Amino acid sequence: MLTRATLDLDVVSHIKFIVSQYGAQLTIEERNLLSIAYKNLTNSLRNSWRILDGVEKIQHMENEASPRLKREMNLALHQRQKIERELVDVCQDIVGLLDRQLLPSANAGEETVFYFKM
Repeated sequence: MLTRATLDLDVVSHIKFIVSQYGAQLTIEERNLLSIAYKNLTNSLRNSWRILDGVEKIQHMENEASPRLKREMNLALHQRQKIERELVDVCQDIVGLLDRQLLPSANAGEETVFYFKM
């Protein structure tokens, strides 16, 4: 089953391939696809993080910590940490791509501004 995240990862992989094989000059459409793919990936992870953070806060307000609640809190904590690592990885990936390949070869003007805004 194709999900939005899978499609976004495919777009990112494809554009990274284009940059590595054919140079860092991207068309306007490719730049927009790259930006939207990373935005979708980070938004999805941020929303998941917010949900788990809310669950953890609610669970901490519970007076009784039953074994089941402790287990659920532990699972929520581990999942939140996993999401945080994924979010950091995605952000480091795009910053690295921008710093190493896209910005150094960008034309002055609109292209450079686009990459700095990312």
